[in-house]
Amino acid sequence: FMDEVEHRVFMSECLKVAPKAAALCEGAPKSGDIMKAATWARDQCGAYDGPRESCGRMMQEVLKHCEGG
Repeated sequence: FMDEVEHRVFMSECLKVAPKAAALCEGAPKSGDIMKAATWARDQCGAYDGPRESCGRMMQEVLKHCEGG
């Protein structure tokens, strides 16, 4: 659990300083739209060979980034 939290914080900080990439947010729904956000995260994690739940939670950081927060 703590590793996942650390990874999310790391990813969030990286996204803050990384150059904006339009493709990263292409098709990203608002994070408040739970069903669309879950479907989008699942699609983004399609090729990931690790735990899908962890990948989906990491993608929440991308959604926040795409919304500007």
